[in-house]
Amino acid sequence: MDARHETPPDPAAGVPGRSPGFDAAAMAAQLQAMIDQVARVSAPALRVVAVKAAELAVAAGEHAGPIARGIADRTDEAGRALAREAAAFAAAHRAAPPTPEEEPPP
Repeated sequence: MDARHETPPDPAAGVPGRSPGFDAAAMAAQLQAMIDQVARVSAPALRVVAVKAAELAVAAGEHAGPIARGIADRTDEAGRALAREAAAFAAAHRAAPPTPEEEPPP
């Protein structure tokens, strides 16, 4: 028989764990088909989950706004009170004569 017409040996033959006739391309195609089927079946459920997540984000934003405004108002009030106290402290110490311990040395 001519060497040009011989059937090439099966690359899976003699490889441990592989049986003759092992077809990686067919297995990959089958796996891809399974993945595509799962994607088709799960797409509607994923859409529902995405919509629910968006609704939760809207609700959180609506509730966070008034809370943040309240915190900002209280922070503003505290800052103004601190400024008034600091101004009063400065005015009181500016107007009072120095005590003997506070007078600079001659």
